[in-house]
Amino acid sequence: MNKKYKETRNFYIISFLLPFAATMLLFIISGIYPFGDKTFLRKDFYQQYTPFFYEFYNKMKNGESLFYSWKSGIGANFLAIYVYYLASPFNFLSLLFPEKYILEFMSYMVVIKTGLMGMTFSHYLRRHFERTDAAMILFGMAYAFSGFMAAYNWNVMWMDVLFVAPLVILGLEYIHEGKKPYLYCISLAFSIYTNYYLSIMLCMYLVIYYISLTVKKGFREKSLVRFAWYSFLSGAFGAVLMVPELAALQFTSFTSSKFPTERVFYMKLPEIFGRHLIGVATETGLDHWPNVYCGLFCVFLLSLYFATRKISLKEKLVNLVIIAFFLLSYNLNQLNYIWHGFNYPDSLPARQSYLYILFLLTIAYNAFMHIRDSGKIAYYTSMVVAAAGIFTVLIVDHDDALNKDTIIFNISFAVAWFVFFMIYREMKESDKDLKLSFIVILIFMAVELTVNQYYTNGHSISRTDYFKNFSEYRELNERIEKLNDSSGNPLGRADEIKRKIRNHSLMIGYSSLSCFSSTNNGLIKKYCDRYGLQNSRVFYLNEGVTPVSAAMMGQHYTLVPSNAIWNADDIADKISSSAGASLYALKYTLPAAYVLHTDSDFLFDSTENCVDIIRGDKTGFGYGANPLNIENDLLNQLGIEGKAFELA
Repeated sequence: MNKKYKETRNFYIISFLLPFAATMLLFIISGIYPFGDKTFLRKDFYQQYTPFFYEFYNKMKNGESLFYSWKSGIGANFLAIYVYYLASPFNFLSLLFPEKYILEFMSYMVVIKTGLMGMTFSHYLRRHFERTDAAMILFGMAYAFSGFMAAYNWNVMWMDVLFVAPLVILGLEYIHEGKKPYLYCISLAFSIYTNYYLSIMLCMYLVIYYISLTVKKGFREKSLVRFAWYSFLSGAFGAVLMVPELAALQFTSFTSSKFPTERVFYMKLPEIFGRHLIGVATETGLDHWPNVYCGLFCVFLLSLYFATRKISLKEKLVNLVIIAFFLLSYNLNQLNYIWHGFNYPDSLPARQSYLYILFLLTIAYNAFMHIRDSGKIAYYTSMVVAAAGIFTVLIVDHDDALNKDTIIFNISFAVAWFVFFMIYREMKESDKDLKLSFIVILIFMAVELTVNQYYTNGHSISRTDYFKNFSEYRELNERIEKLNDSSGNPLGRADEIKRKIRNHSLMIGYSSLSCFSSTNNGLIKKYCDRYGLQNSRVFYLNEGVTPVSAAMMGQHYTLVPSNAIWNADDIADKISSSAGASLYALKYTLPAAYVLHTDSDFLFDSTENCVDIIRGDKTGFGYGANPLNIENDLLNQLGIEGKAFELA
């Protein structure tokens, strides 16, 4: 085994292990199971992804169809759910583990894929700059520990695209240079297959990046043809899943979104700049703040990049245009709309930020190579400008994302970077401490990235709390299944009170009205809205159900947790219990399918108007009125006199 091979092998091993080990360290410090009772659950990982994974796991174990599920949303297109949330080939590895460790499988796959992000980006830098050094490993870690990851690392369905994106971009560079196209075609096809949504942004960026390569290195007709052809082949491979997914999305509530005609700017320039600082609170809600931190050292390096004469003016101007375009995209509503697939994101803003971070780190590493050989005036001017910019933002920007700790972090690290870079620059090549100062800089990079990840990564919940009533509900569900079999009504639905997990039915195994998914059918959302059931563009729940609407939806059973009391003797009978959790059978209900003999279009409109209803162009009878009045009118239509509900 020759020395060069050993060095290359070690380069990739360390580039994977550094972010992997740092993430494991954070898991241990946070007490995430098995190092404590905490979990990695946050946001949609809690409500959506884990329940979907349970359904996927059990379907695969039991040989059931991936096309449909009766356990959610009165019956749901599970293929659409699979494509949107579960298409990663890594998910099939879960079948090697017991069901009780599904949550841990998902969590630790995030750790592994974080390591892969560090390795693939380090590989990209190595091939892009045609050199190998240890700093690339730390810049790979910066990609894996960016603000985007601090905000969204729980979003397991995006992880495959994140670690394959550097390979796609490298493959595009190969195509432009006339090299073999296989890396580009295979990696892009993999990206589209695993998560088409984040891949939409990647494809848009590829067009921008190809144009930039053409401006920098000249137009090459053959490369353009190859770029178009192999992009088409990659998309054709992903079309196996994309075509049915796009068909399903036509019936969601997102299709009513229209291109904004009025321009709106979300934030001021200092506020956008402030999002690059260490310790800035991540944004996962409805505000538009981008999560673009990728190391405070990058702020200094970017300033140096544009100041040094060691990099061509053409390259700097092209890259400046790309940066400006990204920053404008974060701030302008119309570009924001386009980047997100001609729709506004429902929380989790600026999802294209991983590409901006990747681009930023690439040019920051380029500047890092020129710390020692750039001109003195250019170097010190750039350092002062960067420091002044940081301190100005800390003073001017009073966004809630900045607090006392954030200010202390930024002042401390800014001073440290100013000093470290100066020492490293001023040392002579013959100085024995040159290598030591280089190592200190790399260690400090790792420390900064880890501190930011720990401080801004959010909080976990108890594993015990998440699975509370899980075994009891599973036992009660066995009772439901037996009752349904004996009554000849296999789709007799159940639901919960005091619900914690919106897609809990997929974990327990009962058929439910409730469903939380971006692929939800918009018509059911409209129906739930009409009859007073809690809903949004991405979920509908049985909260707000009345005896009438429960009967209409075929809800036969109600599960009550051990910490709740349900006084419903007039409408339900308690039929079973398990460790304090209870099962009630509703006295008045209807089967999963029934016929209404009425000439009125009260309940439903003709199917030819479904698309109009989804788009909001047609409201239908009674839509927008008080749900209890609608239910009273419905009962009158069915021949029941008087009012079931009196409004106070």
